[in-house]
Amino acid sequence: IIFGFGANSSYLRILRMFRIGKLFNNLPPSSFLSGFRGRLIMITIAIVGLKLIIMTFEDESYYPKFDNINVILGLVTFSLAMLLGTKLSVLNSRMYSIEDAICRCVGALKIFWEKDNQLHDELKDWAAGFHETIQNPSKSKVSSMRLKNNHLYKILASKHDGPNLANFVRDIAYILHRATASSPIAYENVLRDITVVFTIVILFVIPGLTGLVSVLVLSYVFFGMFFLVDDIDRPLDFSNESLINANLEPLKEFIDNH
Repeated sequence: IIFGFGANSSYLRILRMFRIGKLFNNLPPSSFLSGFRGRLIMITIAIVGLKLIIMTFEDESYYPKFDNINVILGLVTFSLAMLLGTKLSVLNSRMYSIEDAICRCVGALKIFWEKDNQLHDELKDWAAGFHETIQNPSKSKVSSMRLKNNHLYKILASKHDGPNLANFVRDIAYILHRATASSPIAYENVLRDITVVFTIVILFVIPGLTGLVSVLVLSYVFFGMFFLVDDIDRPLDFSNESLINANLEPLKEFIDNH
């Protein structure tokens, strides 16, 4: 109406698929389709909807045709998979290293507990505060915990100076350092930009049903990996939307049983 094209715009009704988003917004946090899956399905629906709109123009004479694009797409797909896989491997190792450090800390706590009955109250209070700090950590919480650590170290150093204390202090420092650490922002930006650009290329380059299936698989697999890798970058985030968390059970067991 505005531009006077006179073309049939009924294909824009495809955009009504976005109304499905209201369903995911009203689901409870514990639902199978809420949180991560809900966002992923919404992105998939959005990308498939855009592809369906693009398909209405693919038979027109003015629509560009692309030949011999498979080699380029294959190389970009491989590169993107390598970037995601490399980051996933690094973050997975970091999560396991945090869990190992927590186990060593709990082992040292049990030794201090058995050696000195006068330390029980101090160790219980410290362990509870440490457990609270590393769940959904923030810089302010970590900074406050470091001050509490200094107080505990002074007490332990006066009675139990030795390798157990040295390893305990080192592991605590490592956990608190990693609690708020994240991947370099440059890597995050490159990974996100490549994923978005590659999706746009697939939308316009691969025509017909093949392009529709390609976009469906691409959006679910690559964006699913992107969100999953982004979530594992925060192993100490224990919010309702978090998918993968470090196992703090040894520390929780110490608090409950001592």
